[in-house]
Amino acid sequence: PQNGVELEEPDNVFRINGFLTTTTGTVQSVVLKGTIYEKGSAPSEWMSVPGSKIAEGQWGLSGVDFDLLEGLEVGKAYTLELYVEGTDGDGAKFYYNNGGYNYKVIFRVAKGESAANVSFLENQTAGVKLITNGETAWYYYDGDGSYHFDSNQLGEVNQLVLDGFLLRLNRKEGTNIDDVSVQYKVYEEGTSGSWNGIQYQDQRDIDGKLVKEYTADNVGCDLLQGLEAGKSYVLEMMWQVIDRNGKYYFFNKDSNSETGRFHFTVGKGMAKSPQFTAVTIHVTVNGEAMKHSIPANGMETVQLGQVSEFVLNRIAADVQANGQNVTEVFMDYQVAEENSSGTGWQSIHLNNVNESQWAANDLGFDVLQGLQEGTNYELWFNMVGRYGEYGDTFHQNNDNTMYRVAFTVGAASFLRGDVNGDGEVGIADVTMLASLVLAQSENPRSDVNNDGETGIADITALVNILIKQ
Repeated sequence: PQNGVELEEPDNVFRINGFLTTTTGTVQSVVLKGTIYEKGSAPSEWMSVPGSKIAEGQWGLSGVDFDLLEGLEVGKAYTLELYVEGTDGDGAKFYYNNGGYNYKVIFRVAKGESAANVSFLENQTAGVKLITNGETAWYYYDGDGSYHFDSNQLGEVNQLVLDGFLLRLNRKEGTNIDDVSVQYKVYEEGTSGSWNGIQYQDQRDIDGKLVKEYTADNVGCDLLQGLEAGKSYVLEMMWQVIDRNGKYYFFNKDSNSETGRFHFTVGKGMAKSPQFTAVTIHVTVNGEAMKHSIPANGMETVQLGQVSEFVLNRIAADVQANGQNVTEVFMDYQVAEENSSGTGWQSIHLNNVNESQWAANDLGFDVLQGLQEGTNYELWFNMVGRYGEYGDTFHQNNDNTMYRVAFTVGAASFLRGDVNGDGEVGIADVTMLASLVLAQSENPRSDVNNDGETGIADITALVNILIKQ
């Protein structure tokens, strides 16, 4: 019904374990949107749970353990409000939302809620590193929401970079942490925005193995990208933890708190950031050379099905500098098993070809190397550039979404780079390949970069494979 379903008995366990939707037509993405607020009050912050394409016409997510009672008060009544948002092939939004009323469950929290597996330290619980108009500073928060700096009013800024964060926590014995991130959004005063995330890079023990500090540094995330000069904005942040069972924990989730908020006005003299105008990747899949143009919003998942060969050969990017000095362009990537958070990000750097073009050629990067046959994976990547004196970053997509390629590892037909067919890739293969090139000859395994011919470029690709090994 439009006014929701009310649960009669109090709950001390209430979790979301997944969701499933069916769709028609071309769909780029599906997201479950949800919020929890005290009964009788207005909806607060909306959280997003992105789904994956399960099959043609089916999207969803399984195997998560999202605790809906975390941070709620015993004895109080709350409303859980949900809807599903999709993006079609043209980038337009469509909804499953109960005719605009959304889906609501009203419940009351019972006594006896179990203690959380993760809790946050009382002192210097969280911190964020900002670069403002050339000045670098850390801003620290305690567990009660108080902060260790004079003001969250930044005034007029011509540079605002999120360059790092930290989070300190306790975990119960047997609780494993899968991911820690700072979630942030930038929006005009009086409006709201969408959350983006930056994952931790390092961790250390503070007081025994159960008390941890998670950090990221030198992130270089340009927060002014796409903002209008002269307007006032809010930077809002919260810190998110996901354990190995998919359960979420938050520090600073209260939407009514000023903790983690900074207010600023964009300076009228701010120069426009560089931007990507085109990005293409060249791959070989099951013996077929392919070229993909990456959409500007990055929100696309390409389904390759079962693959026995998947090689990244070339990355090319067109960059509009907008009067800035672009110093670096690279692709951040990782290969993640389906429904996991991945094993860590790596980078492939592009070379400057001319004033507006960057490229990485003859990569011969074997995506399948080390992956398990019969397992589903996704290749995630995002194009990033650096510019200016402070190394500010710009992204192909402003909201830090990722381009994804989904595939299942099949039985390999042969090992790329194994020119002599002995089942290994080594110096002997370089020797044989050099002999074939000098003799202007070839064999079925000599076209290492899969460009249709055997030549010097194949030797370069083979050496790159050896270096990566």
